[in-house]
Amino acid sequence: MENVENPVNQEQQNEKKGVLTIKWEGKWMLMDSKLFLTANGKNLGIFSFKKGFVTTMPLTSESVVLTIQHNVRNQSFGFPVNPSENYTLTLTYDRMTISFGFMLFDQNGKRVK
Repeated sequence: MENVENPVNQEQQNEKKGVLTIKWEGKWMLMDSKLFLTANGKNLGIFSFKKGFVTTMPLTSESVVLTIQHNVRNQSFGFPVNPSENYTLTLTYDRMTISFGFMLFDQNGKRVK
């Protein structure tokens, strides 16, 4: 019996999967609160607002919708990605508007958004 490689499996092995690293350095508050983080509908975890965090997720589609729930407020960000590349997303927070923002960097450290 001949050993023949399945071309579909070979393609899947050669296809590089990218990763999104999400960073939050934390902000001082009198009392800590929790951040609930989801991406494309999948729970990424519950994190400390004061202490910050770093988490990663595999990129499986050409867009990411990141949702942050902090206290009673939900905020979502959508952005396109190349699923075969790595990205770093740094969360920001504005105390005046009580809202999050973000900076997205590609694998070379160049700001994308």
